[in-house]
Amino acid sequence: MKLVAPVLLSLVIMSSCASPEEKNAEASESNAQMEENCVYRYNADSTQFTWTGYKFTERVGVSGTFEEIYTEGFSENENIIDVVSGVDFKIPVSSIESKNEDRNNKIISFFFGSMNTDVIYGQIQELSGEGDAGIAKVLLRMNALEKIVPMDYTFENGLFEMSAEIDVKNWNGSAGIEKLNDACYDLHKGADGVSLLWPNVTLNVQSRFDVVCP
Repeated sequence: MKLVAPVLLSLVIMSSCASPEEKNAEASESNAQMEENCVYRYNADSTQFTWTGYKFTERVGVSGTFEEIYTEGFSENENIIDVVSGVDFKIPVSSIESKNEDRNNKIISFFFGSMNTDVIYGQIQELSGEGDAGIAKVLLRMNALEKIVPMDYTFENGLFEMSAEIDVKNWNGSAGIEKLNDACYDLHKGADGVSLLWPNVTLNVQSRFDVVCP
């Protein structure tokens, strides 16, 4: 667990030069800290879901967020892996925000409309690693298709972050990409004059977890 690691490391370093009496005192202090039974609690107002799409042959990123994310299944535990594993989430695509209303409407209408997707469903199924970093297997359901997405995760100072790049063709999203590119044809022309919208999208999720002690 990331918050405990610095403490443990410092104890190891100090104990290498400590007397037996000092070591016993340090061990007692460490046990007292562990007996506090502190746990991580999900901060429901903290989650941010950022996506980045790419246009032009040069692959220039355009980012945005979803303003509505609904979650269910968070537990309270001293191990962040147990807190996060099994969590379900759903994201209404109508809550997309790219700081451009016309772009928002076109993404909803042409891309998600072509995919018959009003809500993105998902589940964090499994986390592997030591708690502070590893891989999360996340199920994503769009266009009536479910796919497992391996996402890199980190956990540091209460902030849990996952990221991955997906290819929407895996959810039969090619038609949606083509329709969205046609609707924004001139806006997607790069320096070479080619209009291109990539099927790749980078996803980033950040959530904060508070430490709660009895």
